[in-house]
Amino acid sequence: METKKFNQFLWLMIPVILLFSMFSTIFENNGRNNLYVYQAQAFLEGHLNIAEDINNLPGEVALSNGKFYNIFPPFPTVVLLPFVAIFGDTNIKILLI
Repeated sequence: METKKFNQFLWLMIPVILLFSMFSTIFENNGRNNLYVYQAQAFLEGHLNIAEDINNLPGEVALSNGKFYNIFPPFPTVVLLPFVAIFGDTNIKILLI
């Protein structure tokens, strides 16, 4: 009987601990380091290139004629488009969407 209660307690506490450990990430991430937010803003402005290489990581963006392009498929960008249009590119909490 006690083992069953302990197992129930663990199943309750593990998600709580994981969620609590992610709070700093959730509240510190405002979309400024997300390529999809930059790409959504670029789509809203009518072009495909993003403003800058935000992560400075090789392989994250493609450089062509002095412009940066996101190399990943645009589906997450399409999902984020309405949120970027409403809240702007600096107010997006990626993990909360």
